[in-house]
Amino acid sequence: MKADSLKSYIETLQSQGVYWFFKEKITETLGMTENTFVKASRRLISQGRLAKIYGGFYVIVPLEYHSSGCLPVSWFIHALMAYLNQPYYVCLLTAAGIHGSAHQQAMAFKIMTKKPIRKIIAGSVRIEFCYKKKISQNSYQSVKTASGFMHVSTPEMTAFDLVHYAHVSGQLQHVATVLLELAEKLNPEILALHIKNDEVETPTAQRLLYLLDLLKVKIDLREPEAELKLKKLVKKILVPRSHSQVIEYNERWKILVNEIFELDDL
Repeated sequence: MKADSLKSYIETLQSQGVYWFFKEKITETLGMTENTFVKASRRLISQGRLAKIYGGFYVIVPLEYHSSGCLPVSWFIHALMAYLNQPYYVCLLTAAGIHGSAHQQAMAFKIMTKKPIRKIIAGSVRIEFCYKKKISQNSYQSVKTASGFMHVSTPEMTAFDLVHYAHVSGQLQHVATVLLELAEKLNPEILALHIKNDEVETPTAQRLLYLLDLLKVKIDLREPEAELKLKKLVKKILVPRSHSQVIEYNERWKILVNEIFELDDL
């Protein structure tokens, strides 16, 4: 099979609105040898027509995205995670941006999954992964994309994750700013449900509710507070990775405050 057949095939896929393929599938379909595929794909990558994302997963790059060297991640992330056979959702600052928080722009497209996966760099596109043991269907919602849909953490899970992975998203001041912008979309019943179902760690819930209380957001915290108090609460440091000394103790949420930020700066 001629190497040019790969170029023709991806043009056919693109004309059908398909922008990715698996090497194993396409070599079988075209009857290509491994060596022929490698040579053909390398040539198309050098021409900006293809980008290798992970293993045998490739994306087709339309002309309008040649300068970035890759498709937008939202176009292919659901297919990529299916290829990796991993549950997932778009998370942290990336999810916050989708929910309307534009104050802190994510430098990389953040994905939550159930096992460690190395970061992916393709052209100017960067995908970084966090992981947790449990990803429930309550954690995310489907959001339409240019080529289908993707899973994005709900505003409530986004808030919990921002606090739990605060060291990934920047300083606590940054997280607080994003929480202020997310606040109008937070549903206290859903916050309570995540706590009740053990879908978030108790210390994470303590820290989030403390911050929401401190920020004086217009959310009735009584329901999530009631669920939290059914747990075994112990005193927790507000910022675990900080070397700052404890400044004060908040009895309501049992938080040892070791970092202060200026609310006027938010």
